[in-house]
Amino acid sequence: TDGPLNYSASSRCTWIIQSSTHEALVLKLEDFFTECCWDHLYIYDGNSVGDNLIAAFSGNLTETQIVAKTGTA
Repeated sequence: TDGPLNYSASSRCTWIIQSSTHEALVLKLEDFFTECCWDHLYIYDGNSVGDNLIAAFSGNLTETQIVAKTGTA
């Protein structure tokens, strides 16, 4: 999404992002902030949490890229 995403306590959200060409998907995080050690973002290479975990973030992060080789994250 564009802009900040606000969430309430004990929230659990899931999004599936797919490449329109089914080639590798590049996710770019420009600015990321959660409560360190409490709130996390997990990114999987595939369409479920049973697929390979390729990134896990908590706290403050700027400018990083993650590649989902399957074309789905």
